Amino acid sequence: MNIETFILLLSCIVNSLLAGFIYFKNPKEKINIFFTGSVLCLVLWTVAVIFARLTNEHVIWVKNAYFFSTLALLFFLLFLKYFPSPRLPFNEIIFFLLISVGVLFLLLIFPTRFLIKADSTITHLQGLDRSIVYGKGVDFYLYYMALFIIFVIISFIQKFQKANKTEKIQIKLTAIGILLFLLLATSTNLFIPRLLKVDLGNIGPAFSFIMVGFIGYAIGRYKLFELKVIAAEIIIILIWTILLIQIIVAENTFWKVVGSTVLIIFSVLGYSLVKSIYKEIEFRKKLQKAYQELQKLDKAKSEFLSIASHQLRTPLSIMKGYLSMILEGSYGRISPKITTITKKLFQTNEQLIKLVNNLLNVSRIEAGKIELQLKDISIASLIRETIKEIEPEAKEKGLYIDFKEKTKIPLIRIDPDKIKQVFLNILDNAIKYTEKGGIRITTQMQNSYVLIEVTDTGVGMTKEEIQNIFTSFKRGEAGEKFWTGGSGLGLYVAKKFVELHKGKIWAESRGKNKGSTFFIRLPVQ
Repeated sequence: MNIETFILLLSCIVNSLLAGFIYFKNPKEKINIFFTGSVLCLVLWTVAVIFARLTNEHVIWVKNAYFFSTLALLFFLLFLKYFPSPRLPFNEIIFFLLISVGVLFLLLIFPTRFLIKADSTITHLQGLDRSIVYGKGVDFYLYYMALFIIFVIISFIQKFQKANKTEKIQIKLTAIGILLFLLLATSTNLFIPRLLKVDLGNIGPAFSFIMVGFIGYAIGRYKLFELKVIAAEIIIILIWTILLIQIIVAENTFWKVVGSTVLIIFSVLGYSLVKSIYKEIEFRKKLQKAYQELQKLDKAKSEFLSIASHQLRTPLSIMKGYLSMILEGSYGRISPKITTITKKLFQTNEQLIKLVNNLLNVSRIEAGKIELQLKDISIASLIRETIKEIEPEAKEKGLYIDFKEKTKIPLIRIDPDKIKQVFLNILDNAIKYTEKGGIRITTQMQNSYVLIEVTDTGVGMTKEEIQNIFTSFKRGEAGEKFWTGGSGLGLYVAKKFVELHKGKIWAESRGKNKGSTFFIRLPVQ
């Protein structure tokens, strides 16, 4: 076996592998079917060329080579019509013209001497030392090939202009590989031998490696097909071919047996490897599909939260206003019993407003629509303002709130509304889960950060609860037991707001019934 035959055989193996993989990837997809047909015809063309070189029936095999190369072009035209998307522009008139003329050539190749004929006159065709003479139709065939190449180029240009970003990359890479292959193959097999009388050894089909290489690059970066499987299969088949050749050329029976044993073992291992890669790819696809579904659900959840929150906010604000006016006596004096009920309604309404605000904040955070309005603020003043706002709730439960500045804190550049919301959420949490005692707040400088500590004498937390309390819709055991009306959003929102300021928030507790401490660290800019 000479080097030219080996290269041609190698191209058959690689292209057969590619065709099989593409087809079984999605047997119902038109692009896969037509591309597979084109590649398989390319393989049969190469096989015909090999037999034309090695047998005495050279004329019939040369005709076979022309037949399958023409059939490959027709399949490629069908592939081109749907690649990368059938919605892209395509000239149907020239397409049907090329298909019709191609079918006519197929019908004329075998029964007539229109393209190829045998004669006593010796003409070296495609590197074959045979007496092969072209028929009268070969010039028409050359014109057909030239028109085909021009049509392919124009089609790719038109599709490229209307394609999206990914499709443009697919078209660009595929077009370069295929056009290089067509130009080199037709030049070395048809144009150069015909026009310059140069023997190039019929190496045209071997240039299919260029097409495979470009498609492989497109596969790797833009997932036209699975490069990982193709690469593994190509390597396995190449090694398998080399082992088979070694068996054939082995000098004695011993080495043939050794080579056969190695070939069998390698075949089993290679099959197992490819199978495992297929399983990995399928698992990854299922995982990716599940992830996409989760993203859709998460987006739908955020949109629902945003819409629902906006719709609830207005009526709750109106209710708050009327309840406040009733309690203030704007509509006349009310009995103590009605006052008590109205206060409970007012408190419940306040809780709903807090929930709606947290839902709105969550939807904005997840949508990435939170913007900070930064100002130079005294953190101590902001804490006192927050305490003043929430202190009535603490006094109602008989709890104290103490605040102490351990060190002098300079002005800090923050969004006061967001950080105030952080303090409100943490203090509200502390009041809910503290039955007696109170809350102590301290501030101090720690290098280039201000550290705020909020310590309560409440129910405390376990290590497992501490790990989950800053997650949305997660609540500790005490929350489920003592405060069933909570949503599990307050600390999640607080964490996100602190992180937007490039700060950090965390919690510590010595255990159940030993209180909790929340730490907020913000950079001083």
